Amino acid sequence: MAASHQPARCDSEHLFPDVAEGVECRWLLGLSDNVVEAFILEAAAQGIDIFRVFDSLNWMPNMKAPIEFVRKTNKVCEAAICYTGDLLDPRREKYSLNYYIRLAKELEKMGAHVLCIKDMGGLCKPYAAERLFKVLREEVGLPIHFHTHDTSGINAASILKAAEAGVHAADAAVASMSGTTSQPNLNSVVGGAAAYGAGLQARSRCFEHIRRLLETVRTWYRPFDNAPPAGTAEVYIHEMPGGQYTNLREQAESMGLGARWHESLARTRK
Repeated sequence: MAASHQPARCDSEHLFPDVAEGVECRWLLGLSDNVVEAFILEAAAQGIDIFRVFDSLNWMPNMKAPIEFVRKTNKVCEAAICYTGDLLDPRREKYSLNYYIRLAKELEKMGAHVLCIKDMGGLCKPYAAERLFKVLREEVGLPIHFHTHDTSGINAASILKAAEAGVHAADAAVASMSGTTSQPNLNSVVGGAAAYGAGLQARSRCFEHIRRLLETVRTWYRPFDNAPPAGTAEVYIHEMPGGQYTNLREQAESMGLGARWHESLARTRK
C-alpha cells in the first residue's frame, strides 16, 4: 500500500515556497545517512517548511532515505523527477512517457507529499508538457509541481499547456529576471492566462510594477551575466541544465576556449 500523503503540518500559518522557504536535498555527495538526517532535522528546526528531494540521474534508491527523514520532521516532502530527452520522439525510447509514470508511482509509494517534474534544461516542449501532466494527473494522486527553465525561449507555453492539463503549480520568474537559463516570464504567463481567472489581470499589473523596479537592479549584475542573450533551440542538441551551461561556459572562457564554445556544445551528446 502507498504511504499516507496528507500534507505535512507546519507551525506557521502559510507556506511560501515561492520565496525559497524550501531546501533541495541533492544527495549527490556520497554523504552517510546520519549526516543527511542531521542536516534535514536541523533545517526543519530552523524553519524550513518544504524539502525538494531529487537525484540528478533519477536513481530512486538514492532518494529513499532523504524522503523518510523529511517525513519524520512533519514538513512537506516534494520528490522530484529530473526531466530529460523528448518524450514525443518515438526514436528516444529510454526517457519515454512510461519512464516518467513509473518513477512517479515509485515516489508516491515512498511517501512523497508532492511530485515535482524538474526540467532544469528547459527541454519539456509545450505539447510534451500537455501530454505528460495529463497522464500524471490520471496515474498518481499527488499534487504536481512543474519546475522549468526558458533556455529554448518557448517554455512559457509549456507552463500554459501544463496548466491546461491540470498541473497544480509551476515556477516562473518576474519579467526582468526571466528568460534563457532563468525561468519563463511570469508576467507573460499571467497575462496569457488571464482568461482563466478574474484575479489574474490585477496580479499582472502588480507584477509589471515589480518588473520596473528590478530592471535597474539587473543592470548592476550585467558584467557577471554569462547566460545566452536570447532563447535558442541549441538546448535541444546539448540538453544541458541552465546552471551547468553557465558554469561550463565561464570555465571555457577562463581557459581561453570561449571561441570554441559552440564546438564544445556539439560534443556533449557524443
